[in-house]
Amino acid sequence: AIAALDDVKCRGEQGAVLTRGYGSRLRGPLVVEPEQQEAGDEARLMAREMADTGWRVVQARDRAAGLSWVARHEPDLRTVILEDGYQNPAARHLDVLILDRWSVVPAGDGKMLVPDAGPVAPWGPWRESARGAARAHVLLVESATPPAGTAGGQPVAGFTRGLHLEGDLPAGAPWIALSGIARPEAFEAGVTAALGREPDLAVRCRDHADYSGRLGARVAAEARAAGGLPTVTTAKDWIKLRTVWPADLPVVVARQDLVWTGKKALPALVGERLDVCQE
Repeated sequence: AIAALDDVKCRGEQGAVLTRGYGSRLRGPLVVEPEQQEAGDEARLMAREMADTGWRVVQARDRAAGLSWVARHEPDLRTVILEDGYQNPAARHLDVLILDRWSVVPAGDGKMLVPDAGPVAPWGPWRESARGAARAHVLLVESATPPAGTAGGQPVAGFTRGLHLEGDLPAGAPWIALSGIARPEAFEAGVTAALGREPDLAVRCRDHADYSGRLGARVAAEARAAGGLPTVTTAKDWIKLRTVWPADLPVVVARQDLVWTGKKALPALVGERLDVCQE
């Protein structure tokens, strides 16, 4: 959502991001502040990244109520980005679906992308079936060379990920990995590639971990017991850790970079739809 917002606001658009605030006990609707510990971690991260843009992050467990709130309080806004809202029945002008797995099949003189079929929650790990994926207007895949289109005719936008470290940590230096995300091994591999050395200690917490209680003290104690080595963590984790982390333990934040790939990048496809909606 942050990457998409960066490109949308570069067009001069003003708007808001609406998020469910996963992991938060607050129902909302409410405007999220970066230091608001009761709000969702991703909502807080977006609020921090967007603090100087004029865009607000609105958290609402009921997305319809959240959209109504935005319409009442920000009637002049023309763009609302629904973060992680594909399954929500609210009417939208553009659905972008990230595919975790897909198949590429021959189609004439090119190739087509077909979403793999699989069991969806609560009986399986997937969040959409192949039929559900067909509702998307744009498919987004992690690939340096994504196919030009899909069997259903949707355009495909691609992206690749990278990491940059915010802090002083030279290549080859010892470090501790700390993360509470869905795929910690990918984070650790990215930092390992950047530093040329595997972590001396890897601390993996559950996704959306709450560090405000005993867990924060425990992971800090683990870092201290490991010799107080620099701890590398994600931006999503640091938004929660920064208020409880001991000042004498060094921290380096690894931030994710996205590079759009493919024949037509996601910002261009979003821009085309915005132009159509505003005519």
